[in-house]
This record gives sequence, structure tokens and C-alpha cells, in this order.
Amino acid sequence: PKGLTTKQWLSRYVADVSGWVTTTLPLPIGYWLADRMGDLFYRISPGYRSSVIDNLRHVIGAETPLDELRGIARRTFRYSARNFYDLTRVRRLTVAQLNQQVTTIGSWDVVDEAIARGRGVIFVTAHIGAFDFAGQSIPTHGYPAVLVTVRTVSEFIHEGVTYLRAGLGFDLEEATPGGLRRLMRSLRQGKTIGLASDRDFLRNGVPVTFFGEQTTLPVGAVRLALETGATIVPIICRRHRLRHT
Repeated sequence: PKGLTTKQWLSRYVADVSGWVTTTLPLPIGYWLADRMGDLFYRISPGYRSSVIDNLRHVIGAETPLDELRGIARRTFRYSARNFYDLTRVRRLTVAQLNQQVTTIGSWDVVDEAIARGRGVIFVTAHIGAFDFAGQSIPTHGYPAVLVTVRTVSEFIHEGVTYLRAGLGFDLEEATPGGLRRLMRSLRQGKTIGLASDRDFLRNGVPVTFFGEQTTLPVGAVRLALETGATIVPIICRRHRLRHT
């Protein structure tokens, strides 16, 4: 297709084929297969596994037995696999099908009021639950939405993932100086943007103490809000057995 390299086209093609497979399978079977992939990745990725266990030790407590930490880490890998499985389904689902699986707890009134004032809205989330899947409720609810992305994987995988994330109405914008200017313009036009603020991918955040350790967290959402007058709305996704809130 015009404007795409061979690698980009192939990445999108693989994403579309994956979506055909995952939407054809009954969801319980698909999640069972995703769990097995999570188990496999847990076994063959000692570096990731040790990092997850160490992170869990900070959150749950240093006195937690290692066997218990390993069990929780295994579930973490399974949930990550389920999240990716759900992401592959996005482009082949209708809005009605998505809404059958995602229930919003709370009110959209604060969003409607901000847009009515001509101010944009910044949805701030974290890498919790199927954020790529459940977050599609923002554009399907009728809000013009821009999703902020940061490339943290290979170009081939990044192309496929961003292609899927845009599935039900998100526009995409990379976190670059030019992208930042376009985000501010979108907010001043009364649009919404979504970004995850629990990991400092660009290494330019502010120092914080997080679960007893010194690290940094990004402040892009706050800077954008101060610059444009946009409203910050926290939104968190939670996974249940076959549904999301």
C-alpha cells in the first residue's frame, strides 16, 4: 500500500491474521492458550522473570516467600499474554461487541464538561489490566482521541502494535518534540489524549520514592495540562474472568 514499507505492511498483515485467529476462537479457549504462552515465556525468559519477581517483592513485601512470589509472577506473565491476546482482537470487533466486554464504572460527565468549555481532556492511565483493549471505550464513546505512543520494541513489533491500538478510532502520536506540539494543538481544539504515566520511558521524569525505591516518573500529563488548561482524568482498567471494568 502507498506510504508503507514492506516491513510495515508485513507487520500489519501479521496483526490482521492474528486478529482473525483470536476472534474466531471462543474466548475461554483463547485465554487458555494465552495462559500457556505466558507460562512458556515465564520459563524461557529468566531475565524478565527475575525482574518481575524483584518488582513484586518491593510491592508485596520483602518477607514474602519466594515460592509465593514465583506463583504471582507466573500469573503476571499469563495476564500479560491475555492482554496481548485481547489487543489482537480489537480491529475485528464491533463497538457493540467491545461494549459487551467493557463496563465503565463512574461518570463521563467530567469529560463532557471539559469539552463543553473548549478544553481538552488528558486521560492518564497505567500498565494495569488490558489497557489497550478496555481503553478503546474512549473513542467508541464518541470522543476524538489521540493515543500517545513510545517505541520500546523493534520496529516490526511496534508497527503491528500501534496498528492494532488504532483499531476503533484512536489517532496515534509519538512522544517527540513535534508530537508534543501537535498534542497541545489537539487539546486546544477540545480533543482528548491518552497516555500511561507509570513508567518513565524517555528518562526525563522527576525523582520519586516508589515502593521504597528511588526512581523517576513522567510528568508530561501535568505539563500538558498546565500549558493548555486541559483536565486530567485518571482511568484504570481491571481484568475479570471474561470481562473488564
